[in-house]
Amino acid sequence: SAGVLTVTGAAFASGDSFVIYTNIPRTGVPPLVFTNRGAASSAAIKTSAGRVLSFTCRNKHATTDYYLQLHDSASAPSAAAVPSYSFLVPNDQQLVIGSDFFLTSGASFSTGIAWGWSTTEDTFTAGTAPDQTPHILYR
Repeated sequence: SAGVLTVTGAAFASGDSFVIYTNIPRTGVPPLVFTNRGAASSAAIKTSAGRVLSFTCRNKHATTDYYLQLHDSASAPSAAAVPSYSFLVPNDQQLVIGSDFFLTSGASFSTGIAWGWSTTEDTFTAGTAPDQTPHILYR
């Protein structure tokens, strides 16, 4: 029925989380997912114009808060780069941002899409790479 999600054949343990992406516009081009499992503290996701539709990010550090930053750039951010968006990911927490923030069309990036895991909010200061796991949905 409307508003009900039924998951068949899946086992979820206490504390498991999952994300359901809704209201993603149908443009004929399916969205892509960028995932970085602690391999780097920054990277270029797309080297041409694009849109970020949503993301989820886990901060695995027990005591340090970090910022997931999105940059309008075709290359990974360098030290002191100013992000287009910066989101606090508190220690030992997961943050999910979707169409409620980016709207259904997503956030537009004219040059490219890059992300950074930073210890500071307003400029990029590389955080410890293994402390994060982001999944960024983009076109």
